[in-house]
Amino acid sequence: MHKARLNVKMVIAAPKLDLQSKKTVEYVPAVKIKEVCQAWGVSYLQLNHDDCMSIAQSVYSQSCNLGVIAGARELNPDIISLFDHGIINYHPGKLPETAGLNALEWSVLLGLPPYVTAHLINDRLDEGSLLLELPLAVYPTDTIDEIKARLLRYQVFINYFVVSR
Repeated sequence: MHKARLNVKMVIAAPKLDLQSKKTVEYVPAVKIKEVCQAWGVSYLQLNHDDCMSIAQSVYSQSCNLGVIAGARELNPDIISLFDHGIINYHPGKLPETAGLNALEWSVLLGLPPYVTAHLINDRLDEGSLLLELPLAVYPTDTIDEIKARLLRYQVFINYFVVSR
């Protein structure tokens, strides 16, 4: 990808869901992605990932050619194909070793250091083209919650390098 060809105009974030009930859960994120988007002049939308019509309307109305998504599970291939350059996802673990949910826990079980990975989404979960990966610093006094919060901050941080604003 070339910086001159990128046209980042929005972040599409899904509401946090309880995986059992599928109901929206209120939470306070470690990094307020909406505020980061405002600071960078990028639109922020909160849409369910299965709302293909609203996502397509937003993409076409803003002539987007690259998506950056937060809170993704699996995306419909029709949504993925809307973006000429693809959709960037940030994964809180080393890929492919810790694909899927609970990446930090898998890192611990596998004896791997925590990572944040940026990749382009494809039709297979966490298997798209890798763009960047960074190991996460871990300190002896860290709690799991502190590491998870740092992983999220790194995800926002590496967005700067991937998108090259």
